[in-house]
Amino acid sequence: MSAARRRWPRHLDHYYWLTAYFAARDMQTRTCRLVAAMILGLGAIPSTLMASSVGPNGLRNQLLAGVVTVCCVMMSALWLRHCWPTRTQSQLCVVVGTGCIAVACLIETHPVIGLLGSTAFTVLSAFIAFFHSGRLLAFTWTVGILTLGVLALRLAASDPVFAVCGVVLIALVNVFVAFACRTVIGLIVNTEIVREIEPLTGLLSRDAFCDRVALLI
Repeated sequence: MSAARRRWPRHLDHYYWLTAYFAARDMQTRTCRLVAAMILGLGAIPSTLMASSVGPNGLRNQLLAGVVTVCCVMMSALWLRHCWPTRTQSQLCVVVGTGCIAVACLIETHPVIGLLGSTAFTVLSAFIAFFHSGRLLAFTWTVGILTLGVLALRLAASDPVFAVCGVVLIALVNVFVAFACRTVIGLIVNTEIVREIEPLTGLLSRDAFCDRVALLI
């Protein structure tokens, strides 16, 4: 395990070699469609809630809801292209998605709806923990904590116990999901795939390439 850690620095993410892993198993198209469907589905919720009395009211909040939906449509289109998104594009989607979730939660008329919507941070946390580094996860969690703090203050005016319980529940779910994804990644890192794929490029290492060529010959 120590050898695997030396080979895989902590500051690097798993995006490139997971890309190669999915490509080798013909899973890229399905993964892209799943990510695009999740983004599109989550992005449609704020605009749909404008038809509800507990959704975003007022011109400013409704405009923000529309912006969130448009951003999500653009991000989903990125994942539906024929080519797999680059790491920078994926990180940009995470940053924009984090902001969209925070805005969508804070513009709701009733804070309970915002608290319910903050569960979307769990989906984003799982994606980051699986594909990217801990630094990006820390950014999303920081924004999520601030968002939950604002919602908790709004809820505490009417029901402080419910506010505390709701925030704690969402925080625990996020931590558990991120921990589970990191554990799975850690198990994969300690397998043969680390010795076969270079972490920075996602390409086969020299030894793995020679083994594959020898096998073909």
